[in-house]
Amino acid sequence: MQLRETLEQLSPRERRLHAFWDPSLGTPEELARLIQWHREIVHLAKDPAILANLPGIMTHVGMMEGESGQLDLLQKQTRTWADQGPAPVPLYAMLLRAAYFEESPPSNWTGLLHELLPPGWFRDRLEERLCRKTGETARADAIRRTGRQAARRLLWRYRFLTGLDLAVFFLFGMAAVLFLKFPREFWKAGHASIPPPWPLPVGTALLVRGCALGIVLAFAFALLPAGSHPAGMLISYLLWTLPMVWLFHHALLRPNGLSLRKELGLSVPAKNWGKLAIIALLGLGIDSLGGWLIGTAGWALGLPNHWAESFDADLVFGSRAVLACSLAGIVGVGPFFEELVFRGFLYGTLRGRLVPMAAGLVSAGIFSLVHGYGLVGFLTVFWSGVAFAWIYEKSGSLWPCIAAHGAGNLLYSLNVILMLRLG
Repeated sequence: MQLRETLEQLSPRERRLHAFWDPSLGTPEELARLIQWHREIVHLAKDPAILANLPGIMTHVGMMEGESGQLDLLQKQTRTWADQGPAPVPLYAMLLRAAYFEESPPSNWTGLLHELLPPGWFRDRLEERLCRKTGETARADAIRRTGRQAARRLLWRYRFLTGLDLAVFFLFGMAAVLFLKFPREFWKAGHASIPPPWPLPVGTALLVRGCALGIVLAFAFALLPAGSHPAGMLISYLLWTLPMVWLFHHALLRPNGLSLRKELGLSVPAKNWGKLAIIALLGLGIDSLGGWLIGTAGWALGLPNHWAESFDADLVFGSRAVLACSLAGIVGVGPFFEELVFRGFLYGTLRGRLVPMAAGLVSAGIFSLVHGYGLVGFLTVFWSGVAFAWIYEKSGSLWPCIAAHGAGNLLYSLNVILMLRLG
């Protein structure tokens, strides 16, 4: 909401740039979806932490309705909250009615407001409205000035993130030019065995057994007290993937004198690391471009990503230790093991029978399904899986896939941290 207000003060040229990059930002449709998602929380909340903050969330809904001109709906809701709502819901309703309708605020409204709402855009906007209603114009102007200063800081972070995305596309363009300049054989920097030396039925059986064992171990660990430790997610990643790695290494590769590092292209000569860096940039650019196109098309068709998809609450609300562990999992451990499983083992196994395109599509489909997202989220992850399978095939190494995957997750994490945690 703070960013929406700030964008209205920008020059038309910069507004057009942001509208091109994120067509939903600042639109009435975006505000309508924000209201809808808040209502979902109100209706579906079961977690005690959410229930404890439910009156504040209901107030957010009411304020967004008021700011968007839905006064008839707000009046009806606040009347219901005032008459039937449990404490302290009637107090929130009283403040909203005083701010948006012809009702006088209570004499102690300032202390009440600061007690009920935490600092932020919602409290500032409500306080400003009440100040203007009670004739405290100077105080209202001071609140507005302070809010604008905070909004400018938020805007500069948003500009930084936009610039970072543009830099990714610039580097992607340079990497694409270099990639097209040299023959495809030149970019074979690793020596991954594609197709693999193991038969499709054997690889499939090991994948199923390893996945089943990993799920059991990860679930059992989650039930232990240690499962709630900040490093619990990292341990869960290891428990989920290590059985698969162990099975492939000890049951398939080592008995035949094969090395996991060599078969997956993880052992790369130092002279080839430059090639891998260029291919990683190429993969990151393809992944980002596809994600942007799918997200833009989804918004145009009325199918935006739901806010809860891929949202990591630890990045926003976690302590520093939790944040550090979450970042380590999202940027490092997660991409490494996911690429090991879905590209190294799954895509590699499928390549024993299928051509690269078919193997890439099937492995990307499975990769996307396990994330459990909606249509737009599914297509975005599916595109990533196809892109990473392609660069694995072309480079002969998992390292560009791991690097591109981790860099994409880092960009996502920076967006969440800079705009929500520090916002």
